[in-house]
Amino acid sequence: MPVKLLKIDEARTEELHDGFLESWFFDQDTPTDRGVMAMATIEPDVCCGLHLHSAEEFFYIVRGKGVGEIGGQEVTLEAGLAMYVPAKIAHNFTNTGDSNLEILYCMSEKHFTTTPL
Repeated sequence: MPVKLLKIDEARTEELHDGFLESWFFDQDTPTDRGVMAMATIEPDVCCGLHLHSAEEFFYIVRGKGVGEIGGQEVTLEAGLAMYVPAKIAHNFTNTGDSNLEILYCMSEKHFTTTPL
């Protein structure tokens, strides 16, 4: 399997709604049998929206601060925090700071479903 290297400006980026971007480093087109990796960028006073996935998810807060709602619990988000969210657990992240909230995340499966709530 070939090694794949990408910088953030080379990643495929989608605006999911105003103020919320996803930049895909490794997605369904990556030659692997497992997992994907992306960066969420959430502008101040914006949230990603409550949702859940069919796969486990791992997060790392790269920059910024905010509040997370994970399985009905409120969590303070700040740079340096790592999180694990099991499959089918509802979650939402809101940027409460005055600069972008950047969250690196990996899904445990290459093919998964996302359900907005």
